[in-house]
Amino acid sequence: MVAPHIIVRQSGSPDILQEIVENFSNLEVLVGVPEEKSDRPNTTITNAGLAYVHTHGIMAGPMRQFIKDKMGEGKTFGKAYKMYIREKGSPLFRVPPRPIIEPALNDSVNQQRIIAGLTEAAKAALDGDELKCKQKLQITGMRAQNIVRAWFTDPKNNWAPNAPYTIAKRVVAGL
Repeated sequence: MVAPHIIVRQSGSPDILQEIVENFSNLEVLVGVPEEKSDRPNTTITNAGLAYVHTHGIMAGPMRQFIKDKMGEGKTFGKAYKMYIREKGSPLFRVPPRPIIEPALNDSVNQQRIIAGLTEAAKAALDGDELKCKQKLQITGMRAQNIVRAWFTDPKNNWAPNAPYTIAKRVVAGL
């Protein structure tokens, strides 16, 4: 039988592991569309605005007016109703909800790609290589950004096809 042989070497502060973990836990990888950097040519809507519209949909004018009138009368809408409309859409919505960021990042294949990058960053942090750790986090953030961008054309997004009216408008606009 072979018995394991463990050698423990200590260098530096005995609290070094705790310090590394604390430093690593204060770092963030943020994925989104910053409003200030999302202008689009020849339009007033920004990419951040489009991300919101794709995620939550747009209510048609009559629906917006109906809700505004009812709220003016003191009517409130329950949270369950609001959540249902946001998640499932409504015939009164012109654009169905098409979530982007969360479903793209929650996809199991995409999660594995992101976890791999975070693991590399954690290993660098545990090795005491702060620069490499930050580089790995930056690379992971870029990977997540590209995952979100690719979600627009990924069949796993299960988005409803554009309405014929929308398709015709895009053809006229040359899009």
